[in-house]
Amino acid sequence: MRIDILCLFPEMFVSPFNQSIVKRAKEQGLIDIMVHNIRDYTHDRHHTVDDYPYGGGPGMVLKPEPVFEAVAAVKQQLNINEIPIILLTPQGRLLNQRVAGELSLHPHLMLICGHYEGVDERVHSHLATDEISIGVKVMSEKALNILREAGAKVDYGKNHAIIPRNLVEEALRKAPRAIKYCARNPKRDFVLNKGEIHFTTGGSPPCIIDWKTGVLYSGGV
Repeated sequence: MRIDILCLFPEMFVSPFNQSIVKRAKEQGLIDIMVHNIRDYTHDRHHTVDDYPYGGGPGMVLKPEPVFEAVAAVKQQLNINEIPIILLTPQGRLLNQRVAGELSLHPHLMLICGHYEGVDERVHSHLATDEISIGVKVMSEKALNILREAGAKVDYGKNHAIIPRNLVEEALRKAPRAIKYCARNPKRDFVLNKGEIHFTTGGSPPCIIDWKTGVLYSGGV
């Protein structure tokens, strides 16, 4: 089996793939792993790979162009047209033994590693043939209960929770667009808006204003 991994930080895979079971599988010729840097398929001098989401939305996502080009380059190298292209994303189906068995039947696999807030929606819609997640591991049973009640898929035996995309998007929509920081001297209060960066000295925590009630709490709260 050959596995091609598309990511932004190939160096992170060097050590894990040269240890233990994966190392022995490679030495025995059971598996061949190739890691590709998505930045190699950009065309500007800064090798830009992030952009605003297609259709709008919070945060930054992986641009579709370098991902599509990387996939096309690997296909051309392998001289094949059809290959499972798996997007690794929290919104994907949970990886388990059954899914691993499905994947083991393929001679080639391609894995796309998401970054930033995820990948452009066009990668989901027009490139990936499957989406897989290892889930979110939560050790607190109370936290798992809260996630389940909110709509997440919870596996208590494995302490896994899969949070649907719509819940994340809803939380981001409801998040305040600005945060007010209060100084001891009210004249020095300031509002931190999206996209702004402010530097401050260390010290005691700032005062907090409850954005729902307008109540001012001291720095120790």
